[in-house]
Amino acid sequence: MAKLTLYLFGKHSKRTPFAYQSYRSIFEKKFDYSTDPFKADVILTGFIKDFNDDKELIHQIKSKNPSSKLVVISEEPVWDTIWTPNFTRRIVEITCFDKSYTVHQINHYNSNVFEFSSYPYYLTTHNRFFTRYCSIFKTASKYSEQDILTVWNSAPYKISFIAEKRLSDNYAKSYPEQNTWGLSKFRTDLALNFTGQNNLVEGKGWHSKQPRQDLPDWHLDKLVKLNKASTFISAIENTYYKTYVTEKLFDAYACLGIPVYVGGVEHGIRKIIKHKSWIDLYGLNPKEAFDKIDSFVPNSEFVQAYIQELQSLATHFSDSFAYISEREQFSERFSQLLHCLEG
Repeated sequence: MAKLTLYLFGKHSKRTPFAYQSYRSIFEKKFDYSTDPFKADVILTGFIKDFNDDKELIHQIKSKNPSSKLVVISEEPVWDTIWTPNFTRRIVEITCFDKSYTVHQINHYNSNVFEFSSYPYYLTTHNRFFTRYCSIFKTASKYSEQDILTVWNSAPYKISFIAEKRLSDNYAKSYPEQNTWGLSKFRTDLALNFTGQNNLVEGKGWHSKQPRQDLPDWHLDKLVKLNKASTFISAIENTYYKTYVTEKLFDAYACLGIPVYVGGVEHGIRKIIKHKSWIDLYGLNPKEAFDKIDSFVPNSEFVQAYIQELQSLATHFSDSFAYISEREQFSERFSQLLHCLEG
């Protein structure tokens, strides 16, 4: 199979598998990366907004190289469900100077590329997730019931939310046919129910205008800040969808907090988290969710399930072969999709 030449287009291209270093080392065996968009077979980004924001350049590229393909690989459902019309379609059109150009969309909703066996896609985008969890859960798996209860009873915060403040109804859009809906507004409304100095609420829009992603290492900052510091930790995703799983739930366990999550019976997280060791807010409104958390008192059965989960996670994040294999499976699916583009 002949190598395709790729050009990473726009600021959101860095949020694609072809930009992450852990994947790029794999893809460089199958694709050539170009710094010249006019010589590329595939013009690739992570959000269709990048194409719409620079239509003049898109028009120039397509005029000079009509066979080049415009491709969006979206790893972030919130971009699709809020700002991408017809996000379930594989092919859409954009208009540039009275010319219509085909755009190929690959996302959670119109492909199987993000389906996973053992490790969600996002955890495979950087080795730091696996290496940190491997070390943390190895230690945490040795804690006793008393150790865990001591952490929860002495934590300075009852609950912690580290996420952007999002009040717009756009962040609560629902698409029943896809069984997906926005959770960012729900998460924000829930956080607003928790008042008082013994709760931590942090992120862009709360007390700062700075996105946490601007920090030198936002993930390490979170782990250090929340380690043994909060009885409950919000792990609520930006969007509810079965294949969309980020680091949030694993971080909650890593920091020895009780995870607060939204995960229905078909959600992919249940492939990994097997014990009843977290609080599921599926189907609840913010007030009902608040009441469930506020009234929750962990009993011995729950603590034992939590310990078993820590032990399972220690085993899970000790299998580097399975982790690498999962990444290779993702890369193979991405590669096949790009090589099979038509039109």
